[in-house]
Amino acid sequence: MEHLKPRTSGAPHAHPNRTLPAGGGHAWRRSRLLAAVLVGLAHPAAGQQIYKWVDDKGVTQYTTTPPPGGKAQTIRAQPATGKPGAEPRSWKDQEIEFRARQVERAEVEHKRQQAENRARQEAARRRESCIDAHRNLQSLQQQRPVYAMNEKGERQYLDDAQRAEAARKSKAFIDREALALKDDLMPRYARLIYNGYWFSPERRLLQTSARGISTDKLVRT
Repeated sequence: MEHLKPRTSGAPHAHPNRTLPAGGGHAWRRSRLLAAVLVGLAHPAAGQQIYKWVDDKGVTQYTTTPPPGGKAQTIRAQPATGKPGAEPRSWKDQEIEFRARQVERAEVEHKRQQAENRARQEAARRRESCIDAHRNLQSLQQQRPVYAMNEKGERQYLDDAQRAEAARKSKAFIDREALALKDDLMPRYARLIYNGYWFSPERRLLQTSARGISTDKLVRT
């Protein structure tokens, strides 16, 4: 029966079927260290910098520390895909993919800005239409002749029934647009119209029950 002695600290354990490298324990430790370095270079940590440089003999080296001369190309290691047998992507392929993502993000941002601009333009158009309708209603409620241009470009004065119908349509339009414009982009006058206020031609804010003003000349929503 073979008796195995306890392992001595710092000395390799001699396996019956294992042959130690030439040079004894020191050579064995050197081979282990070399293998560890090679494994570290083959699988660098994600985001770790690798230095590519050429030594005095013209041999290209890849190390995790900069060379003594300091002249080296810095490469940032990418995380492994985790797929067995997957071919590593070249730096050129990664650069192409990065540029493609940049273009895609720029297109998305451009479309978003276009949509916002269209929304602002539409809100501005509706606000102007609301102002025009309010002015029309003002004119219809005043005791003076009101006319509209017909297809021939001629003035056509409205009778009482036509004035009442035009006023009803203008008021309905203001009510509808005021509700649609009740958001952060809506100007102050639209909020006030919606809440029962109006603006006089001089842009003075009036309220339907204030200062004894006759309510038949004010816009009530």
